[in-house]
Amino acid sequence: MTNLNVQFIATDDKVNLEKLEREFGRHAAFREALRDNDSIELYDADENYLYRAEKADNLITVMFQAKTDETPTSPNSIILDGGFCHHGDVMKRTFTLPVPDAFYDDNYRESRMSAHCGCVNCGSIFSGNEVTEMSSSPGGRDGMAFCPICGSNTVIAEECGVTINDDNLWRWHQHTFGTMPMYRDLPKDMSKVSLADMMRRMR
Repeated sequence: MTNLNVQFIATDDKVNLEKLEREFGRHAAFREALRDNDSIELYDADENYLYRAEKADNLITVMFQAKTDETPTSPNSIILDGGFCHHGDVMKRTFTLPVPDAFYDDNYRESRMSAHCGCVNCGSIFSGNEVTEMSSSPGGRDGMAFCPICGSNTVIAEECGVTINDDNLWRWHQHTFGTMPMYRDLPKDMSKVSLADMMRRMR
């Protein structure tokens, strides 16, 4: 299953097929999980619904399992969370993400040069040539790139030396807008300064 030519069917009216089809198209993690596995756990964190998705050729059958607050943590489970998508085991991984320069420096040029960019605000991944707007910057320097999907200035460019994927975007989002302490390799006070500067730059 390497393309989007798939059909979703539901066995229960609790399954939001329109949402699942949309998120399947937006997120590579979702597509790859069903490419590599005949059956996966699928958790909609917005509704607290746990599904089982089973693949047969290009047909994906989604079955409602339970309403639960317990998020799956297996590497083959997929979590849909507020427009973001990630694997269930992402919280258990020990790697630490770097603070990307794209958050602190004017990054329009790097974004335009990148094959892949991601938005920490909406979770979208897109090509750098889709980035066409930037903030104004003094001295004629490039400004901050705006996301072509949601308009936020929280774009991370692959050209800055970071890996753009669904799991990393969700972790960056949690650090920026949530409470997840991602940057364990930095002194505590340095992390606070970075976050404050990041929020100061938000529109």
